[in-house]
Amino acid sequence: LLSGVLAGLGGVARAAWLSTGSVCVQVALATMVVLTRRDPLAPLLVVFAVGPAVLSLGLLAELRGYTSLRFKDPRADLRGVLLFSLKAHLANVVHLLHMRLDVFVVKVFLNPHDVGLYALAQAVCEWIWLVPRSAATTLMPAVASSSTELGISYTARASRLMLLLAGGATVFLAAVAHWLIPFFFGSA
Repeated sequence: LLSGVLAGLGGVARAAWLSTGSVCVQVALATMVVLTRRDPLAPLLVVFAVGPAVLSLGLLAELRGYTSLRFKDPRADLRGVLLFSLKAHLANVVHLLHMRLDVFVVKVFLNPHDVGLYALAQAVCEWIWLVPRSAATTLMPAVASSSTELGISYTARASRLMLLLAGGATVFLAAVAHWLIPFFFGSA
């Protein structure tokens, strides 16, 4: 919700960078926990609970720069910002439910072990998808406020770059998966 408020105030790039930074810190901390702890469950829960809290604090600190004392009634502006952020938040919730629904459908057809493998593969795909999604969030205001030709140019350049990054990450993970999976999950 705070990311939506910041984006609605014109801080789309800052919101995307804060979200991406939060995810990177969570991944780094989770990797350290998994590599150094025999039983990583409790520390991982702390890492993934603290990460969103730190992101929220960063977003609140960033939002302070967008507020100022004014002598006009801010309710009209606030209503638009909250409406935008609520719509963005609801869209994210619906999208998240959509992304998780298939695990329940797969569960009907496969055993729990195979469902776990499917869920792991899905999680890896979501991590790869984060960069293009962040770029799309950042690109949207620039495209919306530019001419048609410039908007097409921005979109084409960003699409090529995101295809290169996501495709490169996918090829890299496919190449090293046969080493990474046993390293993280054992050979069984």
